[in-house]
Amino acid sequence: MKIFFKQFLITFFPFTLFMIILFSFRTKFSVAIIQGLISGIVFGVGMSILLTILRIYSRKKPMSDKANKNSGVKQVRNFEIFDQYNSVFDQCVSSITNIRKGKIEKADKKNGEITARVGMNLKTFGEVIEFKLTESSEGATNIILSSKPILATVVFDYNKNRDNVDKILFYLSQHYGLKQRLIDI
Repeated sequence: MKIFFKQFLITFFPFTLFMIILFSFRTKFSVAIIQGLISGIVFGVGMSILLTILRIYSRKKPMSDKANKNSGVKQVRNFEIFDQYNSVFDQCVSSITNIRKGKIEKADKKNGEITARVGMNLKTFGEVIEFKLTESSEGATNIILSSKPILATVVFDYNKNRDNVDKILFYLSQHYGLKQRLIDI
């Protein structure tokens, strides 16, 4: 109910303001306020119902236990791959090709940082995907992978960032096969 009310307020206020301005050109300002409020309430309720249906539908996808604990718009995973640093870095860079509209912005092998951006789509205005790689003992590479919306004001991403992280993890697990397991730290 709390999320429904948030969605209502986010859609109600801008639309109401827009409709009051629009109606004020055609009628008296007092009538325009009433018409704008009625239009805003109808639009806010309608959009909240639609957004709630979309949110429920997007949650029907099966989630791992780690993903359930990490259910916000910013998704972060820590894991370790048992392979040489250079090889893992190159595979992390190439994993971005699995993300539609994904483009590498920065790939700094020396500091172990990879930053990529994903273009705007129907679910979000775009995302930022970041890798932080460090060498560990025994020839393994530790990776912190995060995906977050470009806009800090995003409240709902309809699991788009979780999908980004899952696609990258799937790509890496396919490349390293059963011998090289991804291990949550």
